[in-house]
Amino acid sequence: MVAVAVALYMRPHPDTVSRVAAPTPPVPAPVASQQPLPAAGPAKLSVRREAEAPVRALLTQGAEAVERGAFGEAAGLLRQATELAPSDPDAWNGLGVALVHLGDVTAGVAALRRAVRLKPTHAEAERNLGVVLDRQGKSMEAAAHYRAFLDLATNGHPARNDVRRRLGEIASRKGDG
Repeated sequence: MVAVAVALYMRPHPDTVSRVAAPTPPVPAPVASQQPLPAAGPAKLSVRREAEAPVRALLTQGAEAVERGAFGEAAGLLRQATELAPSDPDAWNGLGVALVHLGDVTAGVAALRRAVRLKPTHAEAERNLGVVLDRQGKSMEAAAHYRAFLDLATNGHPARNDVRRRLGEIASRKGDG
């Protein structure tokens, strides 16, 4: 029962799986004798899209593997995504979910924390981190991540009511102590 609940609550949201943030290369400081750098034209954009395609494919395949309960396969695919795009928060979020399901909670939490560090507005990573920390008994830290999720998620997000319920449970446990 616990594994099913984690799968429902920790599955990457479809909106986050479809978006991939490509790492942005640093822009060199202009030198007085240099002309400004040209804007990225169609050729540069198509190269960037081609580079993103394998990462998007890995994210999609990883999310599908999580849906099927094939967490080992998912972890392998998502680890590849993090190697190709180490600054992609969706890859780290998905990897964290897969690792937690495999029982490697420490590595899963580290991956989820990295997703939040890379993108502080990543609502799904905040929620997933809250779920894992709550299950570890770290209720106050979990509550902070749940509140961050509520601040970031849209009003129509399907997990909002569940997160509110979890915050209520934490508050009642705190009141009992």
